[in-house]
Amino acid sequence: MANNKIPVLISGNGASGELMAAALAQSGVPCRILAPDVPEMPISQARTIAIWRGGLEYLEEIFTTQDFLADGYPIRAMSLIDEKAEETVYLPEDIDLTDEYFGYNLNLQALTKRARDHNLASGLVTYYPSRAECWISGGTLRSEDAKTHEAELIIVAEGKDSSTATQAGIAPLRYQTGTVAVIAVVQHEVPHEGFAREYHRPPGPLAFVPLDEYHSSIVWIHHDTEATRALLADEELLLQKLNADSLDQLEITALTEPAVIIPLASRQSLTFRGARMALIGESAHKMPPTGAQGLNLTLRDIATLQKLLVSAYQQGHDVGSAELLRNYSANRMKDSLAISSAVHLGNASIRLGGPFGWLRRTLQQRLMPQFPTLQQSLIRHALYGF
Repeated sequence: MANNKIPVLISGNGASGELMAAALAQSGVPCRILAPDVPEMPISQARTIAIWRGGLEYLEEIFTTQDFLADGYPIRAMSLIDEKAEETVYLPEDIDLTDEYFGYNLNLQALTKRARDHNLASGLVTYYPSRAECWISGGTLRSEDAKTHEAELIIVAEGKDSSTATQAGIAPLRYQTGTVAVIAVVQHEVPHEGFAREYHRPPGPLAFVPLDEYHSSIVWIHHDTEATRALLADEELLLQKLNADSLDQLEITALTEPAVIIPLASRQSLTFRGARMALIGESAHKMPPTGAQGLNLTLRDIATLQKLLVSAYQQGHDVGSAELLRNYSANRMKDSLAISSAVHLGNASIRLGGPFGWLRRTLQQRLMPQFPTLQQSLIRHALYGF
């Protein structure tokens, strides 16, 4: 027997699912989250994500407070150091920002928990503790406990390689380069002063994002080889290599959490919709962490879908209509493809080097500064994009 039909069913309770529900609850739209209960884990300092200004403003709309900023550290400048050790620094005033930061480096687990607490307090979000097992038809899912769930709209927030999207016939393009992201938190002698630094080193960038004054989270792109794994097993050698690749600018002295390896695999769906189905977050797009666009793009997915759903719900219209979903998919496809293409091209220019690296350096250091209005527009889109 089917449960009572609900307006919105969200499959997945990671950051994207919880934030989607929080956005709907804030607008008075009831929804159900379908996902298994997970034990509360200790919050890891290494699991952080840079949220740019547009995303921060949207989170403030959802939570109606800036309290979530207490879980992070402001990014006051961005520094790109190329293969020739030439540095390009961007400051907020370069794009006429009034606040003294581009964004915040937030703890992802803390943000997800904050969204869940918001949802539990709202009275509009219910939780069904089971995982989606089978997509039956438009608006209908069966969970692993053999219960059937019906909704006007199913929002898929299951992460990459979503089984629900696959069963509905939505297959993403896949792109792999044989690289991994090394994730860690480092302690350093030199204060970062709020700078997010990106060093261009083959096969991909080494990025430092500020935590507290003498700690930074790092994302370091490496080839997936035994040599990389051996490097992580020798902390002294790892610190030597980190200092060398970052030109000894921060004087790294220790790892405060063990380094871990995350395989990099990109996904890009060519549609964000199915029959009474919308995809958000990594179920629709997943890309390398360089540029910190993943969750920022997800927040744009959520904001776009929230606006369309709330308008339909308040007017008594079908929140899973084909027209609404066409509008959502068309809007998000353009933005997602543009951002993912820029990220992949930038990474490829670092990995391939030679004339590709020369072209990137020429654009970044010589050509773009000649067109300040265009440069400002591109940076603002990456930071806002809403």
